[in-house]
Order: sequence, then C-alpha cells, then structure tokens
Amino acid sequence: MKPVIINNITILSCSGCGNCKYGIIDTDAMVNLLEIVNVAPALPAKCKIAVAGCSRCCTMPFVRDIGLIPSTRGWTVIFGGNGGGQPRIGDIIAADVRDQDVRELVFKCLQVYSRNALPKQRTSRFIEKFGMDRFKEQLFQN
Repeated sequence: MKPVIINNITILSCSGCGNCKYGIIDTDAMVNLLEIVNVAPALPAKCKIAVAGCSRCCTMPFVRDIGLIPSTRGWTVIFGGNGGGQPRIGDIIAADVRDQDVRELVFKCLQVYSRNALPKQRTSRFIEKFGMDRFKEQLFQN
C-alpha cells in the first residue's frame, strides 16, 4: 500500500493491475482523481480513503472512512468504516459508479460529513449518530 496525504485526508491504494495478478483497475488513476478533492471548510477529523484494485480488498475499504472497490461495472463506494478500538463496517453508498462520478460522490460525502459532524468526530461515530438514511437523503438531494 502506498499512502498519499493531502491536508487531513490519507489515501491508501494497492498496486492494482500494475503489479497484482488480481488487479482489475489502475488504482493510480483513481488516486490522482481523488487528490484534487478539496473540501472547504476543513474536515472535523482525519479521514482515510482506501482504493482497492480488486474484490480481495487489500486496503481494507470496509473499515476506512471512505472505501472504493472496483468491479467490471464501476466502483462501489463505502462510507463510515472504522478499524480502531470500536470497529465498524462501512455502509455501501452506491454501486456501479463510473470513474468520473466517483470524485464528485466522494466530495459530496465529505461535504455532508463536514457540515454535520462534531469536531474530532470520525465518520463511523458520525454515521452512528446522524443515521445513514439521513446521510443519503442529504447526499442525493438535487
């Protein structure tokens, strides 16, 4: 895994189709797309984004704040995971998302989180209190 750190966001990715026989996607291209996600105002707490290169999920996207898992039809986007002292499996926000739409969806997730979370509240605790239905409602309005 190679981490990329931008502001308060750490992006973890595997080698994808570059060095792994199971990789089905170029994870570097997705990391490059995500690197330009700029969230204003600043996030309430650190955020980890995991970009997997296949369904084996070496980067553990289900236990990261935001996880991305590829398939032949697009990306599965996961939000609200945590692998710490109080682990939480993230919730699937959307499936079969095209490459160009992933960045916008991640940006919207971070905006809703940023506007509604308490200071230093990670996404997992935020979702437990805020509620996934309410989160998706704000995420997909418009």
